[in-house]
Amino acid sequence: MFYNTGEADQTNNNENGKKFSYIGELSEEELRKYESFANDKDIEHLKDFSPEKITLVYFHSAVIDDIEATYALTYDGGLLPDDFSTFKSKYYENVMKFNSEKALEFRYYDSIDIYKGDSENSDELRVDMRVSYGYFTASLIQGKKGRRNLENGYPSFIKIPVG
Repeated sequence: MFYNTGEADQTNNNENGKKFSYIGELSEEELRKYESFANDKDIEHLKDFSPEKITLVYFHSAVIDDIEATYALTYDGGLLPDDFSTFKSKYYENVMKFNSEKALEFRYYDSIDIYKGDSENSDELRVDMRVSYGYFTASLIQGKKGRRNLENGYPSFIKIPVG
């Protein structure tokens, strides 16, 4: 099992020497809201964020091993453990490796959009993140769930604050 023992290196240089961060393209106002969320883990700070930006915050949380932020962003649907310590243990046993691999694989993503098959009026959306390497393209579709329909979700969904 891996546990973060120090400061996480959340940025890596690409071929142009540019540092990468999943939250690097947030506006100044969005960064302030993200910092408020990072301090108190209240997702209401992110209520104006698009589902795509929520996905980026989720990946950023995985990269820096901010398990409290991951917990705050993970949709419950009645399936998550009530206590944080159980969530943390199960996350490190079952999910952390997947999240870390996907965060690494998609770090220089080409596009991130609402999955075209979803209705704009739905409480449930999917975000499609794509990255290309030469002839190869990878796509990751992650579910997002608004709070109005909480009884129908799964813990792999990420919460979207509904403003």
